[in-house]
Amino acid sequence: MIITILAWTGAFLSCLLTIPQAVRTLRSERLDGLSATTYWVILVNAAVWATWSALTGEYAAGVPSLINGPAALLILRRMHLSQQSVAHAARLQVPPCEPGLPLQPQPGLLVNACP
Repeated sequence: MIITILAWTGAFLSCLLTIPQAVRTLRSERLDGLSATTYWVILVNAAVWATWSALTGEYAAGVPSLINGPAALLILRRMHLSQQSVAHAARLQVPPCEPGLPLQPQPGLLVNACP
C-alpha cells in the first residue's frame, strides 16, 4: 500500500514540473532564458514514459507524461512562432538612410523613404 501511495505522490509531483513555465509562457509570452533542447528532452521523456507505462501497466509512471508532454509542446510551439516572428521582422528592416544616396526598393516594403 505504501508503495502505491509513493508512486502516485511522485506522479502528482512530477505533473507539476512544467506547469509553472507553461503558465508563464501562456500569460506573458516571454521566452527569455528558455532552452528548446530542454523541452525537446521533456517531450521525448514523456513519450518514453507513456509508452513504458502502457506496456507495463504501471500507470503512475505514465501520468506525468500526460501533463509534461503537452506543456513541452506548447512551449516549443511558442518558441517556434517567436523565432519565425523575429526572422520575419529582420527581413523587413529598413536600411539606414544617408543623405545623397539613391533609394533602393526593398522587397515587401511599401514605403522606403528617408525623412
